[in-house]
Amino acid sequence: MALETPVFRVLMGSGNACFGHALANRVVFKHRPPDAYQRYLDGEDEALRDEITRILTGLHGGQSPDRKTVTTYRNAVIRFHETMGGRVVTYSEGDLWWAELDPDGMSWLFEEKDEGSRGAQPAITHLMAYPLRRAWTRFALDGVNINTRMLASAHRSLSTLRTEFSMANPKVARYFNAVVEGEDLGPWHLDDRWAARERRLARQGSERDRGRDIAGKLMRFLDEADVSYTVVRDGKHDGQLYAAYADGLPGWIKIGYTTGSDPNQRLSDLQTGNPFPLRLLGTRDAPIAPFAETIALEQLPGEKRAAGGSEWFWIDPKTAQNAMDRGAEAAQAARRRLLETAA
Repeated sequence: MALETPVFRVLMGSGNACFGHALANRVVFKHRPPDAYQRYLDGEDEALRDEITRILTGLHGGQSPDRKTVTTYRNAVIRFHETMGGRVVTYSEGDLWWAELDPDGMSWLFEEKDEGSRGAQPAITHLMAYPLRRAWTRFALDGVNINTRMLASAHRSLSTLRTEFSMANPKVARYFNAVVEGEDLGPWHLDDRWAARERRLARQGSERDRGRDIAGKLMRFLDEADVSYTVVRDGKHDGQLYAAYADGLPGWIKIGYTTGSDPNQRLSDLQTGNPFPLRLLGTRDAPIAPFAETIALEQLPGEKRAAGGSEWFWIDPKTAQNAMDRGAEAAQAARRRLLETAA
């Protein structure tokens, strides 16, 4: 029977940048008060919730999390400290890795910095490391790679990278422990509900692969822009793509984005200093508009681009419209995939 050991998902820095430290027989955590459990034991639960709220607010650009989010985060922290022998998983370069914590507790602490986003209130966080009883590995106890053994739906549930710290669903945790222990997985693989989920994923086929690719591109975009996953979830960067042209510059078309409600206002802003009147050629609603613009511009031939990395291209209107369609569709697929992974 599968162990009841809880499984915790961890993100070790932006884009898992601290995973190199973790491979040195450690697990590294960030975005968590180092004294959280002691404050809980001392009856300072509301103060602990306030601290978690402050950190998450700073991380998410000034938007305060709801109480349910804070409670979920706080419960994961408490549960983690109460079961220090638990297992942890993370995701790196297409594979899940797992490790077991040494119950002796935190071994060292390094770096304290402000993780506040876009001028929000400070979010002082710590990078903490715990010793491991079993070092990070991709292999089960019987030597089989867990990534080839697991159901795709369970792998997806555990592989979210934008979750700084959370507990896996108990059913998924039991399944994961069975994978690690080398147990018979038939009861899961033959279960009607689990099998139905696998069939749905199989039917998606290449569409799922494309979704994974575009979601990976979105993740890299967010990391490079230092933008939180919650910006995607909450639609803060949703907006529109637009194509515009200038009277007096026949053949040249600009593709850009706005997160406001009126692309004409964006053109009005751009009109300053431009001797030719700007006209709107077309628009497309676009989730994560900056990312949608990036994808749209990738569709256009580089040799047709104005010098200096400009967003003006020597193209026809149909080419511009197709590029906007591709950008908007790709951004929609990337957000859907990312939200599914983080669910």
